[in-house]
Amino acid sequence: MRTMRRFLVNHRWLLAMLLASTMFAAVCAKLNTSGNLVVAGATSQVMIDYPDASVVDRSATGPLQDDLSLLHQHAGLYGSLMTTTPVLDAIGKRMGVPGDQISGVADITYPAPLQFTMAGSETHASQLVASEAPYRLELQPSRLEPILTIYAAAPSVAAALRLATSATLGLGDYLRLVARQQGFPMQELPQLRPLGSPRGGVTNSKAKVEIAGLTFITAFALSFVALLLLLRRRWRGAERDSSRPPGRSRLTGRAAADWPHTTRILPWSIAGLIAMIWLTPFDRLQLGGGGTPINITLDRVVIPIVFVIWLISFAAGPGAAPRLKVTRVHVAIGAYLACAFLSVVLDAHYINHTDELAISVKKLPLLVSYISIFVIVASSIRRSEVPAFMTFTLVLAVMVGLEAVYEYHTHVDLFYTLLGHLGPFKLTAGDTTNASLIDSQGRFWLQGPTDYGAELTGILAMALPIAVLRFLKAKSARQRFIYGMPIALLPYAMVATERKTALVAPAVAFLTIAYFRRRELISLAPVILALVVVMIALSPTSLVNVVSEFTGANATKTASTDARTANYDAVRPDLWSHLLFGRGQGSYAPPTDRIVDSDIILPLIETGVLGLLAFLLIPVSLIGVARKKASDRDPTYSAPALIGVSAAATLLCLSTLYSFMSLPHGPDVFMYLAGLAVVAVGPAGEPRGAPRPRQDRLAREDLGRIRRPALVLDAPAQQVRHRA
Repeated sequence: MRTMRRFLVNHRWLLAMLLASTMFAAVCAKLNTSGNLVVAGATSQVMIDYPDASVVDRSATGPLQDDLSLLHQHAGLYGSLMTTTPVLDAIGKRMGVPGDQISGVADITYPAPLQFTMAGSETHASQLVASEAPYRLELQPSRLEPILTIYAAAPSVAAALRLATSATLGLGDYLRLVARQQGFPMQELPQLRPLGSPRGGVTNSKAKVEIAGLTFITAFALSFVALLLLLRRRWRGAERDSSRPPGRSRLTGRAAADWPHTTRILPWSIAGLIAMIWLTPFDRLQLGGGGTPINITLDRVVIPIVFVIWLISFAAGPGAAPRLKVTRVHVAIGAYLACAFLSVVLDAHYINHTDELAISVKKLPLLVSYISIFVIVASSIRRSEVPAFMTFTLVLAVMVGLEAVYEYHTHVDLFYTLLGHLGPFKLTAGDTTNASLIDSQGRFWLQGPTDYGAELTGILAMALPIAVLRFLKAKSARQRFIYGMPIALLPYAMVATERKTALVAPAVAFLTIAYFRRRELISLAPVILALVVVMIALSPTSLVNVVSEFTGANATKTASTDARTANYDAVRPDLWSHLLFGRGQGSYAPPTDRIVDSDIILPLIETGVLGLLAFLLIPVSLIGVARKKASDRDPTYSAPALIGVSAAATLLCLSTLYSFMSLPHGPDVFMYLAGLAVVAVGPAGEPRGAPRPRQDRLAREDLGRIRRPALVLDAPAQQVRHRA
């Protein structure tokens, strides 16, 4: 009892903050879940048929195919017609509600260019207004049959069933009204034949629990951090008053050594995580091959295991426990994470009403997993271990580069063919090697372990500075050859993807190094010249194709470029309707929304202006933290700092070109490189009082093998004489 009382007294401020944060979070969760959160859905199908004999009764010869094609076009026409105001008014009259309380959206199924199927600014603005209607219809024509599928959403199951039924009846009423007005024979109107009764149910049974949980976590974390900042001065004074003796390391022998010569589990688990990121298509390797109700991919198993090992390591004491230190990079990442959670919490009712809450709930843990990699690496890796992890990264990048070159010449993706069955993990259904495919612009689809070539180019560009800096510091011809090979291989592998990023990303990396190593980089000029000659000789076609994407007559008129430039105006309604915090992390996704392939526009829509600023602050803060160390001439730790600066500059560049952070491999590589750079910039980072392995080894050596004069002390005379 006395021990408990002492604990409560010593930690009374911490307990008070926990209690206050818990009460505040509970109140916020209660307020944010007030009102009706139920969204019910119903579905029905209607076949567009001829008025006399049904098309299903006709023989499968002669004009049947023409009949089906004509009726299929009617299905697409009626689907679009049901989204217009007159038809919605007719549906509302059948249902007994005002027509302006019903909205509709129709999918386009007939062949059309991608940019023509996505709504523009004005159309999307009206869709945003209509998305707030309590009753919503989504019409989806079949791609091959004259069948129109009707999806209805309403505040209750009964209302959703009535809406699905009234949709067909209201469309029929409108068609007959138009026929009477235009003198068209009623008996010649196509028949709307319902295929069974509508089926419905609640579509968001867990919405209240999910919103309450997200609100509680967000409010608790923000309030607790705010209280910590308010009381930090008091705690700093208490820490200065309590002079605790530094703890001594418990590690001995190989456990105290640096990775890879150590037996500690934590750095080895981090190395395994890094190897998984580089060498496996982990986002497509699913437990059981896709037969489980939850998508349990390889990374969703490995990252939690590493996280558990990281938590257990805190109990290992000095020398093995992670060392948490808050830097500007941590603050920037925390700010972006807070904006992401706030974007969902503040717009929870809206994204729940539009059936997008489930997507946001899935995307938030994905963002947390990216950030956890940075936190684990920045707190667990010793400063003396950073060069070894950089070497490990370069080895993995060379392996990926070699596979990319092999894939380019053979059209065989070794990562998908060899790792398609990794224990219980198998490629998800329908995933095969895309090496034999050609994209819409006639480019060879080279992807390696990633999803597509631009992502592969991005991660190779982040690893390229490791080889360049090692080459600049090489002292022998053997070292220059070892580090010169990756300088030639990695750009060759990037150009093999035939993506414009293959020239832009390595150029950014070289320019960053040139800014900090102007004089040293001059010695690399012959290597760069030889690299260009080798690439032209080995792969003239791919290099010419990449250059032509910048210099060709249609360089600015490609489908991907047109789609990106069209997004600038089309996203204005989303931006102005949710300016500060956006419409919700992960809630903006096709097919109901446009395809936005930019890490500048997408965070602006989902997390608002504040979220975009916080996202850009991540690479900017990393540059600010590592810039000074990258400028000095420390032979050991200036290179990792400069690699972090280069990775940040590459991230800023790639984020403006496409959605780099929405792909799985790119963010993981950047986050752990950023963590290594933060460790290299910081102090030595060794545990307090940890014995140095070299001093311990010298202390254990046989003194008889050391040739030195011994000293003998004469106690009475206090004289020192040398032993002969």
